[in-house]
Amino acid sequence: MDRRLFLKNAATAAIAGATMSLSSCTESVNDEFFPPVPGRNKRPGPKDSYKRSTSLFTASDRHEMGEGNNLPSILKAAVSQSGICPGVVLLGGDYVGGGKVMTPEFPISDLYSEVYSVLDAPTCDALFTYGSHDACCTDGYSAFFSGPRRCDGYYVYGITYVQVACATDEDASAAVSLHNSLLRSGEDFSDFDDDDILLEKSGYGGIDIVDRFGKSAESASASFLKWVESLDDNAPIVVMSHMPLHYNRGDNYGGQIWYEALSKAALSHDILFLWGHNHTIEEKAADYSDKDDVKLADRFKYLLTPSDFLTPGDTMEIQGASKEETISARLNFSYANAGYIKLGYGTMITFSGDSSSYSAMTLHRYAADTVEKETEIGFTGKPNPYTVRLTKGA
Repeated sequence: MDRRLFLKNAATAAIAGATMSLSSCTESVNDEFFPPVPGRNKRPGPKDSYKRSTSLFTASDRHEMGEGNNLPSILKAAVSQSGICPGVVLLGGDYVGGGKVMTPEFPISDLYSEVYSVLDAPTCDALFTYGSHDACCTDGYSAFFSGPRRCDGYYVYGITYVQVACATDEDASAAVSLHNSLLRSGEDFSDFDDDDILLEKSGYGGIDIVDRFGKSAESASASFLKWVESLDDNAPIVVMSHMPLHYNRGDNYGGQIWYEALSKAALSHDILFLWGHNHTIEEKAADYSDKDDVKLADRFKYLLTPSDFLTPGDTMEIQGASKEETISARLNFSYANAGYIKLGYGTMITFSGDSSSYSAMTLHRYAADTVEKETEIGFTGKPNPYTVRLTKGA
């Protein structure tokens, strides 16, 4: 049996008595969706034309274990307020708190249990990408999601932390070598100050495990493009990356490489790139310290950023291959923060259209508690919810 399926089934059995199992949900992942066959597609007639939709829930950076973390609460809020049961839950890494090499151990079943305490396992698939705090998962690296997955009329593609943090395979190999030498020498990682290898400065201990889809932005983006070029349909693609592409913290040296690959893929497919990781003071976009509600002030301070949600035609500063190198780029794909679990946010993404293809993608941000609903997504002036028109599958 597939390891992910085994873990999923084990978690489902463990929470069989959950009080909020939404078994009445009708949306589900259709793993038997096949791309249209060239030459055999036709415009639906009156008898076979119908509307359809499907949804996925996204978020990143849980940073807490067990009781008190926001993941179940955000899911409950999103489902109850929207009336939608997502067919996929796609999370973007950093599932535990603490720091770096000494990250607390955790099992992947914890994540499944939290998801399936709210959603019904047979109708929802849960996927977890690998973040910068996840080296101590007791199930090992292979338990995480990377690469492509076909869903109900769209695709998801998982990118790991290392595949954006390292620009080239040579960089990744040098980082592994340095990591091992520092371990042997007994030196403290915090004393290492070479900003060109921030993976090692952070004391990250999982980079010696190479993903089959690539060990850096160089090889991983090549694998991504090879996969896109193999598709014989134009269904939309949701890419989940733990790390963003935009310049901010100077630790995502593969940003420009991925931007170029995604731009090429967006010529044939509608692309949504989701990210997490940057929930720090560096993301502060405006001074909301005068807010009466402390919790809301913290959210504005740490969550929202000018790059929180961008759509084709918008511009942003992309991280280059060195700490201070940036490029200004105009996007031909959509780009959004997935939602921060630690701060109580998640995003419901709904595709809608007719029987042949999806024509729209709506993003709706939800909060775990009763803080006043946000009317915009980030500081980009886009209303919450926001609908992106899809054109590649038309």
